[in-house]
Amino acid sequence: QSIFLPWTSTFTRSSNTAPSIRGSIFGRLQTFLVDTSTTRVIVALSLVPKVKLTNQHPAGWDYMASTQTLVIGRFVTHDITFYGTTRNSRAVCRVPILVVTKAVKCPSYNESTDRGVCPTSKSYVKWTQSLSKFVHLGVGFGRSGSGSDTPFSTPSHNAFLNVVSINGANASSMSTGYTISSQGVQLGLTPNNTAGAVWTPLRKLEDSDPRAWALPQVSFTADNSSEPVQADALVDTSATQMYIQSSPQVILPNVSVDSAVQHVKTGTKMAFAFPDFDNGVAGYDFVVGD
Repeated sequence: QSIFLPWTSTFTRSSNTAPSIRGSIFGRLQTFLVDTSTTRVIVALSLVPKVKLTNQHPAGWDYMASTQTLVIGRFVTHDITFYGTTRNSRAVCRVPILVVTKAVKCPSYNESTDRGVCPTSKSYVKWTQSLSKFVHLGVGFGRSGSGSDTPFSTPSHNAFLNVVSINGANASSMSTGYTISSQGVQLGLTPNNTAGAVWTPLRKLEDSDPRAWALPQVSFTADNSSEPVQADALVDTSATQMYIQSSPQVILPNVSVDSAVQHVKTGTKMAFAFPDFDNGVAGYDFVVGD
């Protein structure tokens, strides 16, 4: 069992927004931004006015570091329908959905200790952007490691791992998983749609769910350095540029942008191997600025 979910518009290397797919939630048609760096479904309460939240619904939150925004609400477990190439082609998933009732700008939010509360001293201003179009589909994995502020980023919150039916047929025989390309999402793995693929084992997180995979491993070098740096790889459809965390193992040739951000110098050759250069199954290299 498998279904193809096409992007709503062309997704290329020059795209400046996350790709999106069409679907419906709580009976209303929506466009879902697909984000592989988070693991949960978020929708603004204003988009689902028929939902009546009570204290019986578990409280939840999400911090969006890119916009320094903390969103707060409650979880409601419900079906989500995603559409294929036609409205008759559809997949139905069932997961807890974070229905957002409040959003605040919290630049100094500490994801390790604040746990869904923006201290008054850290609050900048109430979010002035409208939540009327806020729909977020997080389908990443490896986001709930020990000590993280992501207690809800578990496989049970990943819509693509909790498919209940495809084209009206029970999805119990579906091989759980999905691939993402420049064309869209292939939901459900089959011998045909994985032909020619290469595989690498993933570590397990401290979770009883067998789908709680850790992030894949990657090694990288700068300017043919002899000491590769081993790291976790976060493949993020919502980011428009690469981020590399500083490491004591290697000093990258940087150009300072501000006190917190540096850019790797133009002309630097970067090489990457998954999971490492000795046992790599995939990799690529480029020269910064090309």
